[in-house]
Amino acid sequence: MANGILVPADYGVNFTPGARLTRREMAVLLTRARRQARRAVQLRDSSLPYIDAPSFPAWARGYIGVATELGLMRGYPGGSFRPAETALRSEVAVVLSRYLERGERSVLLVPPRPASQVGDGVLVGGVARVFEATVLARLLGPGGTEYVMAQTTATDGGPSWGTWAVMLPTPASTAVQDLTVEAFTRSAMDGSVQDLVRHTIRRLP
Repeated sequence: MANGILVPADYGVNFTPGARLTRREMAVLLTRARRQARRAVQLRDSSLPYIDAPSFPAWARGYIGVATELGLMRGYPGGSFRPAETALRSEVAVVLSRYLERGERSVLLVPPRPASQVGDGVLVGGVARVFEATVLARLLGPGGTEYVMAQTTATDGGPSWGTWAVMLPTPASTAVQDLTVEAFTRSAMDGSVQDLVRHTIRRLP
């Protein structure tokens, strides 16, 4: 409570510490733990990649958006999120593992989803907390061949989190190709790659 993660006022007179935790409540706690409450406000009216998103409570939409954007929570097979369902122990363990894994990472890649299928170009983006807000993204072909490199600027620089996005053109091809999208930053000291994150995509002919 002292850190502002769990706020009894959210529950009015019904605050019961021993109650079961719902998935939407878990999204709230994760968002606050990451100090992303302001980002939750920004995402309140955005579209969410879940088939049951129209039924989400208005107050929970932004928090679920942040938890999704940061890669901490995902939906179920079939595309639903089920915000009112109880978070199972196994789910909590997985989410905590993701939270700890991403604790030191300063660049997060949101779209495209792993194994996405794309055409002539792919829009990639995410959130970053990096020096001078500079994020680099590149597209690699089979064997690590670099097709294209792009640099963009996040909406905020470190220590704040900012959003970023960049369009990467895909190479012409008459056959299906498996490609890799990478996002990263470079060390201000020696220019080495830092905070590397990658996803795979499939280029359609």
